[in-house]
Amino acid sequence: MHDTDRAFLFEAAIAAADPAEALAAHLPAKPKGRTVVIGAGKGAAQLAAAFEAQWGEPVEGVVVTRYGYGCATSYVKIIEAAHPVPDAAGLAAGEALAGAVSGLTEDDLVVALITGGGSALLPSPPDGFTLEDEQALNASLLASGAPISAMNAIRKHFSGLKGGRLAALARGGLWSHRTQCDRSGGGAGGGESLWDCAAGTDRDPHRRPSGANA
Repeated sequence: MHDTDRAFLFEAAIAAADPAEALAAHLPAKPKGRTVVIGAGKGAAQLAAAFEAQWGEPVEGVVVTRYGYGCATSYVKIIEAAHPVPDAAGLAAGEALAGAVSGLTEDDLVVALITGGGSALLPSPPDGFTLEDEQALNASLLASGAPISAMNAIRKHFSGLKGGRLAALARGGLWSHRTQCDRSGGGAGGGESLWDCAAGTDRDPHRRPSGANA
């Protein structure tokens, strides 16, 4: 392969990952009511900033990203938290996202911006499980060498938000989501867990995560 070919492929990959480019062709129709932006992942803040710029109207909402990965936004609140082992800031971020999608009506639109890392950044221990338990679980999964898809399939059974539960909290509103991948071989890790695409899904989003007392 010639250097010019390598340069072309590199520039094409960078352009494809640019938040503005990623969103431009996927903007939903504007609602009659509120536009609420939520998000999680290492690139979620940049996606939120790009969405604000392209939407052209005030929005509200909150996204969580890794420490040091935030950026300036006009309307969407950016929370930074620990990755890959979650911390109290991530726990607060999960509560903020849940609050952002409460009280929606059929005229409101929720735009979810999910990138790699979103699952680890949104701890939400179920009853009988603590943040410390979730930290220990994540540390064990990381040390196991399991692929991210397997890790997320396990994580969602120990969460009040993953496995489709975050979406279930937003009853009444319309949903539009954009998942952006930062790795090869499939969708963003956080997206798989948050949007319930991994194997072994709990179809009932209100069902208590299995193994919560294990």
